[in-house]
Amino acid sequence: KVVPIKQDGKTVGVIMVSTNITQQKKMEEALNKRTDALKERVKELNCFYGIARLVEKENISLEEILEGTVNLIPSSWQYPEVAASRIILEGQTFKTKNFKETPWKLASDIMVGGKRTGLLQVIYVEERPESDEGPFVKEERNLISAIAERLGRIIERKRMEIELRIKEEAIASSVNAIILADLEGNLNYVNRSFLHMWGYSDEKEVLGKSVTELWNTQDMALDVIEAVRSNRSWMGELVARRKDDSVFDVQLLASIVEN
Repeated sequence: KVVPIKQDGKTVGVIMVSTNITQQKKMEEALNKRTDALKERVKELNCFYGIARLVEKENISLEEILEGTVNLIPSSWQYPEVAASRIILEGQTFKTKNFKETPWKLASDIMVGGKRTGLLQVIYVEERPESDEGPFVKEERNLISAIAERLGRIIERKRMEIELRIKEEAIASSVNAIILADLEGNLNYVNRSFLHMWGYSDEKEVLGKSVTELWNTQDMALDVIEAVRSNRSWMGELVARRKDDSVFDVQLLASIVEN
């Protein structure tokens, strides 16, 4: 601060007041760095939140998840305006429209079940200042690794869901009647062949009922349930009773399903 010294209306000197603001400058710089770091962490969280929202969408395919993920990733990087990303998974490629091969890139393997299944890449389409790993900061190395790990878990889960649906459809479409019951003998699943054999039109008509109601002799049915509990399985012939009370012979194989 400079203050003039006046005498008889004339400036005869000045007073200069100075304050050491070094500490203040350091605090401002530290605050700016922390603010920038916080902004970067918010961008990272938005990326993971976006991926989570994709996964939660009903009936979304793995391909749609991967396509959505590559479009989410660039905004999480330090220079999003020149960032692009690509996922390669077993012959399939998902990438942003601006992706191209450049010298400025980060990559992380996508592991599924302990095996390398794919690759996640983030690139800059233009040169940027050197940092920890080329133009990328160390936090971005951690971020791409975390995203690749998350993708590995998503891929594994989606594949398990597909396998489960295939098995469920195989059971549902089997030519043999298949039922599931709890340990008390109450029905909680029947397939289409069962409904046809027993003369029911809808599973709601039988779910929750005791399996003993399906057989002509309930005492024999109870004996089978007890044998399954004791020996883990039973096979033999029974007389079944349809919805209309007509009867027919069946060969039954019953066993305990363990979790």
